[in-house]
Amino acid sequence: MKNVGKTLVLLDTDRIHDFVFATNKLKEIRGASAILNELNLERTYELMKGRGEKIFLGGGSGKLIFGDISHAHDFCRDLEEMYKSSTAGEASITTAIVPYDDSTEAMFMESLYRGEKELRKNKDFKYQPFQLLSDHYFKVCESSGIFPAEIIETGDNKLISAACSKKREIADEGKNSFFEEFVMFVKKSENTSLGERIERNNWHTILSNDLKKLLPGEINSLASISDGYIGLIYADGNRMGQRLQNISNIEEYTTFSDRILVSTKSAIFEALAINLNMSDQFPFEILLLGGDDLLVIVPADKAIAVAIDFCDNFRVKSKEVSMSAGVVIAHANYPIHQMIDYGKQLLKSAKKKGSKNQNNVENYIDFMVIKNSVHDTVPDIRENNLEYESEDGYRLRLFQRPYTTDSLGSLIKKISRLKNEGKFPRSRLKQMYKSLFRGKNQAMLDYCLLLSRLDKDTSRKVMMDDFFAWCDLFPWLKRDDGLETPFLDLIELYDYIN
Repeated sequence: MKNVGKTLVLLDTDRIHDFVFATNKLKEIRGASAILNELNLERTYELMKGRGEKIFLGGGSGKLIFGDISHAHDFCRDLEEMYKSSTAGEASITTAIVPYDDSTEAMFMESLYRGEKELRKNKDFKYQPFQLLSDHYFKVCESSGIFPAEIIETGDNKLISAACSKKREIADEGKNSFFEEFVMFVKKSENTSLGERIERNNWHTILSNDLKKLLPGEINSLASISDGYIGLIYADGNRMGQRLQNISNIEEYTTFSDRILVSTKSAIFEALAINLNMSDQFPFEILLLGGDDLLVIVPADKAIAVAIDFCDNFRVKSKEVSMSAGVVIAHANYPIHQMIDYGKQLLKSAKKKGSKNQNNVENYIDFMVIKNSVHDTVPDIRENNLEYESEDGYRLRLFQRPYTTDSLGSLIKKISRLKNEGKFPRSRLKQMYKSLFRGKNQAMLDYCLLLSRLDKDTSRKVMMDDFFAWCDLFPWLKRDDGLETPFLDLIELYDYIN
C-alpha cells in the first residue's frame, strides 16, 4: 500500500579526519576514533529506537526511515546536539530529510538520490570550526592548536581543549571496539584451519589478558620492530557508488551494506593475525574502519603483506567486490596527517589504474617510501623525478606502480628470494639506483656488468631466474609508450620485506 507519510533521513559525520587526526598523539587518535565509532554505531541507533527503522549505519554515515516526519526532525535535532555535546563541539554531523514514497521499489533509489543531493547541499552551507587567532585572554589548546584550552592535563601539565581531554579519557578507559572485535575474531578462529595458521603468531595468548595493558602506547612503539618505521594502509572499495546505484530496494541495500562492513572487518582481522606476531602489545592500530574504508598502522616490514592479504581477503568475503589501497612507509615521527594525505593520493592512483579494467575485478595497490621531507604531490614526484626521455627517444619510467595484488605479491617473493637465497649484497643497491637515471643503454650496460660480478651460484642465479628472464631489455620492460622497470620499486621496498 502506498504510504507517502514516510521520511528518509540521511546523515554523515563532518570532517572525520580533522577530528580524529587533530594531533599526532596515538592516545588522542584512538580516543577520537572510539568516540565517533560509538556515536555512529551505538548511540545513533539507541536514539533512533522507537522512532524509526535502520537501513544502514557505519563509517560515520547512515540511512534511516521514519514513519512520521516530526519524529525525523526531532531525531535529527537530538542527533546533532548529541554529537556536539559528546565531542565538546569539535565534531558535528549533517543530516538531510526527504519524503519517501514506498509504492514501488524504484522510488527508494529515487528518494535516496534526492537525499544525497540534499545532504551535500546541507554540508556545503554548514558552518565549520576554524583555527582561532591568538589573544591575551585565552590560550589555544597545546595539543591540537585549534580550539581554546579549557583544562590543565595532570599528566604533562599542558593546557588542552575539552575535546582533547575527552579523547584521552576514552583512550585511558581502554575503549576501542576494534581491538575487542579482533580478539573475538581470533577466539572464533580456534580449531579451524585459520586458527592453526595464526596460533604460531601467539595470538592465543591475548585471550586471558587485560586488553587495556596491551594497547600500543605511542606510534613509535609500533615501529620498534622495524627500525623506527611504520606502514600506513589506506584502503577503499572500488566502484561502490556504482554498485549501490544498481540496487533497487531497501532490503537489498541493507544486505549489501552490512556484507561490505562485515567483510572489511573480517578481511583486515585475518590479514593482521596471519602476518603479525603478538608479543607484549598489539603490533597494529586500526585508526578508522567503516563500510569499505580502512586506515591502519602496522610495522613497516609487514605493511605490504598486510595490504595484499586484506585486499584479497575482502574480494573473496564480499563476493568479488574489488579493493584498492595506498601504502605509505615512513619514520614513526613523520606527521600522521601528511602520511594520510599521501596515502589518499596513492589510493587515488591505485583506483585510477583499476578503473582502466572494465571488469574491475583486480585489486590494485600503490606504495611510497618516505625517508626525507616531501612537499610535492605523488604525481608530481613521479613525473618530474622518475620519468625522462632516453637518448634514443624512449620515454623511460623508473617504476611500475600501481600493482595488482598478484603482481605485487610476485615482486615481494622475488625480493625475499634475492635477500635470502641469493644473499644479494645490499651495497649494490645504490649502484643499481643511480644506473637507472643514466639512460636506457647505459643502464642496460651497468646492470649486465653488475650481473657478471655477482656470485654465480647465489645472487646471480636468482637475478637471472627472477629478473633477467622477466625483462625485455634487462632491466627494462616494454610498454605502449616506452619502457619501464621494476628495479626502483625493488630497491625502495628492499629493506621492508622479510
